[in-house]
Amino acid sequence: MEDFFENKIIKIIIIGNSGSGKTSFCNRWIKGTFSEKYKATIMTDFSQKIHIYKNKEYKISLWDLGGQDRNIHTTKVLTKNAFGCLVFCDITNIKSRNDTLKWKTSIDENSSFLNTDKKIPCFLIENKIDLVDEDTVKNISELSEFSQTNNFSGFYRTSAKTGENVDSIMDSVIGYIINKLEECTKQGDKIQQRSSLFELNKKGQNNKKDKNSNDECC
Repeated sequence: MEDFFENKIIKIIIIGNSGSGKTSFCNRWIKGTFSEKYKATIMTDFSQKIHIYKNKEYKISLWDLGGQDRNIHTTKVLTKNAFGCLVFCDITNIKSRNDTLKWKTSIDENSSFLNTDKKIPCFLIENKIDLVDEDTVKNISELSEFSQTNNFSGFYRTSAKTGENVDSIMDSVIGYIINKLEECTKQGDKIQQRSSLFELNKKGQNNKKDKNSNDECC
């Protein structure tokens, strides 16, 4: 938490099946570029970008995890100090969406938000909307139900190829994370205040007892 406030670094995990467009999404947001040449991420790629939120600068660190099944078991190391996760799927591949559950489960089992019993927020990202018609994109009822049923913090549709919704998704996700961090900080301050008051009251009671004891002796 101290690292976040001192350096304003927000670490976000990017996961999902191979070919779902994770790396393309990262490149589109970080560099504003897209390539038709597909090269699978084998382990993990790292990228960073400065993001402005409420007139403050934050360094966003994206950890793009390769989509091979073997990488599911490495998430415990990757989720350390992470504040959020984007779980990607391909809108043209229903299996890709269903597989988001195994990725999210791994994150839920291995993550901790600020070392509490809370899990880091996971967002469902359905990519490649440029490959389907507009009616399909607008029909979100099934996706909404899937997201709510499986406890995602939110869901979005995007196209890394065209850049549609990429910036707005990141704006929304980063804002959500920062607000959550601020809420936890306020709660932490209240807990600290209560703790301090308890210690003061306890000290006062002890002093009172000592004073009474001295009076009785005199």
